Amino acid sequence: MTLERIEIARKWMLKLREQELDKHEKMEPHCKQVLGKKNLSVFKEMLDHSAYGDTDLASDIEKGFDLMGHLPESNVFHKRMSFATLMPVQVRAVSAATRTAI
Repeated sequence: MTLERIEIARKWMLKLREQELDKHEKMEPHCKQVLGKKNLSVFKEMLDHSAYGDTDLASDIEKGFDLMGHLPESNVFHKRMSFATLMPVQVRAVSAATRTAI
């Protein structure tokens, strides 16, 4: 069973290698820094194969998520409204103190 899973993963990795290299070349530098060693093509293939409801998850990860503002809908989790308690300007103003506290 383990050898079978290894062989399947190897097949996907080899099949999608060129596609992954191309993806990494097109990434924004800040995304490339975080995702540099991640194989998003294989991840997408696995999500598609498992019929996971969020069909855009791999491409959303590739683009990166905005930490303030709108997040893409997952089509998996229930929708709920959430409202910010601080404006982006306020978050930036306290970011140095927050980073030090963390």
